Amino acid sequence: MGIDPIRTYLSVAADNSFIEAANRLHLIQSTISARIQKLEAYLGATLKLCVIAPMQN
Repeated sequence: MGIDPIRTYLSVAADNSFIEAANRLHLIQSTISARIQKLEAYLGATLKLCVIAPMQN
C-alpha cells in the first residue's frame, strides 16, 4: 500500500465530503471510496468518517 489511501482519508476528513475530496485530488468519487476501503483492509478496521451534508433552506 502506498501513501494514496492515507492522503485520500485525510482529504475526506479535511473537506468533510467525498465529493470535495475527489475534486481536490482530481479523482472520481468511486476511486475515493475504493481507496478508503483499501486503507480499511490494510488496517483491518473500519474507519469512521463523519461526513455531514449542509442543510438546505
